[in-house]
Amino acid sequence: MSGDTSSVVVRRGTATDGPTGTRGFFCGPGAGKPLTLPGMQMVLKASARQTNAALSLFETEDEPGLSPPPHIHQDASEAFYVLEGDYEMTVDGETATCGSGSLIFIPPGVEHGFTAGTRTARKLIVFVPGAMESYFEEMDAAVRAGAVSAEQQAAIALRANMVVVTPVIVERS
Repeated sequence: MSGDTSSVVVRRGTATDGPTGTRGFFCGPGAGKPLTLPGMQMVLKASARQTNAALSLFETEDEPGLSPPPHIHQDASEAFYVLEGDYEMTVDGETATCGSGSLIFIPPGVEHGFTAGTRTARKLIVFVPGAMESYFEEMDAAVRAGAVSAEQQAAIALRANMVVVTPVIVERS
């Protein structure tokens, strides 16, 4: 992913235990767990484990035209914050073009999907409570091993409490 690769500089204070007993942390530019899916490079910046299940945060870089199948998260809200480029977002049957600076919120149980615009786009994805890490990790491994059938994708999604409304076959790039 492009961007500043400098480290985080702490000027005052230290990371401390929060009210939930978790330890605060920093995740600088270029840091995090990289994951690769067809048309999408992701970095897991904050995991459910790190945040005591409060949230999961991913940064993505999406190829033009990327369009995952419509889906529903059963146990987590999802929010997208567009950093660069634009997306056509569909939430509960309503569609909007969302450019840099846009926030999209999807509560649990609501069908949604997106299509990246005509140039590479970047966004942050936040799941509350922390969720979906297992889906992206399993899909990354499955895609690296070869083609992923619609049935495999649906099974991986269900294990992560996500229902794929219209599955697609994913092939290794």
